[in-house]
Amino acid sequence: MQQMAHVHFGTPGAFSDRSPSTVQLGLRAPQGKRNFKFFNMWTPHPQFLETISQNWSLDAYGTHMYILYKKLKQLKGGLKSLNKLHFSHISERVARAEKVLDDTQLLLQNDMDNCHLLAVEKQLRLNLVNLKSAEKMFFSQKLKCTFFKDCDKGMRFFHSLMSQRHRRRHIPAIVRSDGMLTSSAEEVGREFVSYYKELLGTSKHTIPLRAEVVQSGACINVDSHAYLLAPVLADDIKQVLFSMDDNKAPGPDGYTSAFFKKSLEHRGGRFLFSCKGLLCLRGASQIA
Repeated sequence: MQQMAHVHFGTPGAFSDRSPSTVQLGLRAPQGKRNFKFFNMWTPHPQFLETISQNWSLDAYGTHMYILYKKLKQLKGGLKSLNKLHFSHISERVARAEKVLDDTQLLLQNDMDNCHLLAVEKQLRLNLVNLKSAEKMFFSQKLKCTFFKDCDKGMRFFHSLMSQRHRRRHIPAIVRSDGMLTSSAEEVGREFVSYYKELLGTSKHTIPLRAEVVQSGACINVDSHAYLLAPVLADDIKQVLFSMDDNKAPGPDGYTSAFFKKSLEHRGGRFLFSCKGLLCLRGASQIA
């Protein structure tokens, strides 16, 4: 359990130029169930496409968007199992693989003509290289730093970046609608939900658009107008999807662009999406 320190600065009032501060020390509240997030390190694994194939056979009926939603939801369980078997605690796996390789190479130094040890050492070396590559993909995706390819994850700078991202994403306290400060994780979550429910359910008076005002500005020409109204083809969506960086932020469903790019490369793009509707719908959501 991690320790947590939170400081709240109040208003100075009328007779002081100093703000009173309240320091709260305690244990960090345990996190709830984490949302699914696709990690790009899964894609090079030999069982990745097989996992998709096994979990994509779910029978679903309805609109293209609903079918896509059901299939992607079904697939999450298989990908989680793949991660648990081959990628969980990736840094510990790398350390263990390094230790096994070192021990094997020490034995090989005393018996250089042992064909069995040579084969085992070759396989262990390949396994370690693959694990190190997966570990690098994992941390580079978490940090989303383009310069990470030239960094060492053991550097103090790397760990300071990780800590900074964790602090920035964590909301330790919030002022409730009644003006009281709360540091309860449940109350913080409820306040956010309540705020956006009220925001989305509130109607506001708006001034109607005036055509003469809109038309007084710059207008596009007729050719551009026809181009913008032209239907979006599946190839257009695919081109945009493949131009996206693999480490871009995932969509609300947790899947990154690397997942769809890797899946579409298999069998000429016919493996994951059996119809253009699914490709267009997902591609449009990624573009948005």
